[in-house]
Amino acid sequence: MEAARAFETGCATVAYTLSPDGLVSDIEVVQQDNRYFGKAAKGAVRRWDWQSLPQQTLQQPVRVQTRFDFCFETERDGQRCDALTETFTCPGKDRLASIASVKVRP
Repeated sequence: MEAARAFETGCATVAYTLSPDGLVSDIEVVQQDNRYFGKAAKGAVRRWDWQSLPQQTLQQPVRVQTRFDFCFETERDGQRCDALTETFTCPGKDRLASIASVKVRP
């Protein structure tokens, strides 16, 4: 919430191990622009429903890395996040954008 109130933008890349039975373990933050973003990314990975993956998707545990982009924009600066997320420095081709639109009342 602190990052959202401050309209902070940034990213976090997390690495984790996914087992064939859909269990996630060894979640670690690889890089983060803000500690809140790293914490949110780890929490998202923990909450994903990995066990609903089709059976036999994985034959052995795999190490996965996912980049999360965080951006907040107002109605006045719409599409700002599209341009900003391209400049973030966190590694990862597997990217999830978390873009929030904020409506400011006069």
